[in-house]
Amino acid sequence: MSIGTNDTILLEMSQIEFEKMIGEVLKLAREGDLLALSTTPLSHGSLVNDCFLLGEPISSDARGRAIQSLLAWAVERLRPIGEHSWLANAWRSYNILQAFYIKGTRASELAEQMAISEQTLYQSRPQAIASVAQILREETASPTDKQNRQRHALADRYATHTAEEQKLLRIVSVFTGSLPVSLLHDLHRKITNFNDDLLDPQASIHQLIGRNLLVGNEAGTEVALRPEMRAFLRTLLAPDERGQLHNAAAEHYLQQQEYLESARQLRVAGDYERAAQILIDYQRKLFDNLQIEELAEIVGEFQPTEVSLDVWARLKIVSGEIAEFSKEIDLALGEYQQALAAPDIQIKALAYYRRARAFERQNVGESLAHYGYAIQLVQDLIKSTSLIGNDTNANIQTGKQEELSNLLAEMHIGRAWIYIQMQPNSQKAAADLRSSEDLTDEHNRIAWADLHNAYGSFYENESNLEQATQHYRQAWLAANEMRDLARMTNTAHNLGGTLSEQGDFEQALHYLTQSLDLSSKSNNRQMEGLCHLSIGACHFWQDQFVDAIRDYHAARQIFEETGNHTLQLRAYFNLAEAYAELTDLPQARHYFEHGYSKAQTLKDEGSIRDFLTLAETYPTLMDSPSTDYLNDRQQQALLHIQTHGQITNRGYQELTQVSQKQAVRDLNEMIVLGVIERRGKGRSTHYVYGQ
Repeated sequence: MSIGTNDTILLEMSQIEFEKMIGEVLKLAREGDLLALSTTPLSHGSLVNDCFLLGEPISSDARGRAIQSLLAWAVERLRPIGEHSWLANAWRSYNILQAFYIKGTRASELAEQMAISEQTLYQSRPQAIASVAQILREETASPTDKQNRQRHALADRYATHTAEEQKLLRIVSVFTGSLPVSLLHDLHRKITNFNDDLLDPQASIHQLIGRNLLVGNEAGTEVALRPEMRAFLRTLLAPDERGQLHNAAAEHYLQQQEYLESARQLRVAGDYERAAQILIDYQRKLFDNLQIEELAEIVGEFQPTEVSLDVWARLKIVSGEIAEFSKEIDLALGEYQQALAAPDIQIKALAYYRRARAFERQNVGESLAHYGYAIQLVQDLIKSTSLIGNDTNANIQTGKQEELSNLLAEMHIGRAWIYIQMQPNSQKAAADLRSSEDLTDEHNRIAWADLHNAYGSFYENESNLEQATQHYRQAWLAANEMRDLARMTNTAHNLGGTLSEQGDFEQALHYLTQSLDLSSKSNNRQMEGLCHLSIGACHFWQDQFVDAIRDYHAARQIFEETGNHTLQLRAYFNLAEAYAELTDLPQARHYFEHGYSKAQTLKDEGSIRDFLTLAETYPTLMDSPSTDYLNDRQQQALLHIQTHGQITNRGYQELTQVSQKQAVRDLNEMIVLGVIERRGKGRSTHYVYGQ
């Protein structure tokens, strides 16, 4: 640790010199001679400098007061453990320093309290001074208690202000940043114990700004506390002040749409239920603002005993969505599992729905089971609700049914995506989409965008590109109207993709470029990569291979950075194909070999077939039979052929212990690679070395 010049001067003093200096400093502190204190060697050391707020101007008087605070800290370090005693020898040095030098007690009065003669008091004083000098010397050489030293300085500084000024400081300490002066006035009136309409704290505010404890803006409309004082001042809040001020701060931050800070203030005030509800109500906005880590931190602070069972379940759903965002699917499933115990049926249904979505990536069957139960719960809940009582109750009930209908429509769309993408079933997908359509109001533009985006994908799978385009346009318009960046990004990409498939490359690039720009602004790296792939494909089909390669490389780099292996393979495939069209054989082979090898490592059968088909289209990608691409089973089969001259499908199954279908796949790959040839027909079919 580096030591400042003034500290070096202090540490170069002999022990006797240092103790003499501290004795003089203690005498001046007792006398209250601040100017003289500011001229002592101790006044410019790091221990004194630590007493000041960052960047504030320092007067001689301020240095003198800082030395007094430092001495009070050092004396307090000498205090023995246990109950204070005037008579015990162990307390003698502390009592002399604290009473005589810090509090200014007269020697005769102190001697009487300690039950010793004044002569004994004077004889004991050098030992007390030596003890406190040792503490100051050690702290100068190796600081270990900076926080407590600063706390002593702040406490002494706070004590010099009027009760009115102290009250204002306590109020401002509750706020993490600046607050309007008008709000400070309001809060000051609320916690003042007497009613005086003429009471105006503005003069005290100016005084605190002048003393560098508050900072005001140029317009004089806002003030902020020097941050070094906040933690100390908050410890001084009385219980009634604490609850009142933290609640007021929570309301202020809620109005400013600073939802996390509002929830934090409510937690400090002990209103855990409302704090949790704010996080639940504004979760989507916090996600949109990318405040996910901060949200996770504060949600993790809640305990089951602090809130009701239903609110706890909602917090678990929030935690699950945070985990999903971080791609921690097992953690998300566990959080959603806890939410299933919610007494409220709607929350329970929501937990099943979120769990269904999380299971989509791991177990489609389990996902469908969760979707089915979630949908049934909501359907039953809708049936059980009916309009009762007066108009006010009727309005509430109508709103509840609308909320349930929207949730049910969302569930049907979620399940439809499974039947569109993961477990293709046109009939079931269409049924879910129709059910969602019956529940979705066109004026609910977000739901409308989701519905038509799903319909677009459905018709794209059905090869009805014209119908798909119409639905994607509806989805894009609705998302664009609501300025929902995530949905705008997805729908623009999907619309661009169908237009590209129909050969309308100009319009396709228009939408794909918009999607790329939106995904870049929202830092959606995976969508950025997908957009580059799709834009590259537009260029490829227009024989603009150089432009296509540029975008394919951009996509490859993104997928390698994000670790998306499936899309990496697609980028390698596209690059191999584009370079092959340019007859750049070294680059084409490089990406072919890299992609095909990775597909085998990942055991991605679909990608393996795609690469083998590509090799059939461009034979130069593998201009001679090679065994480098063969797996262990295929290598084993080659040795068998070398020994016996041939192998049959059944022989391959017995040799490698695989199914008949896997044997067909392995042998067909070897044929495409040119390693073996098929001979004979029917039962006489066998395989020999390729020519």
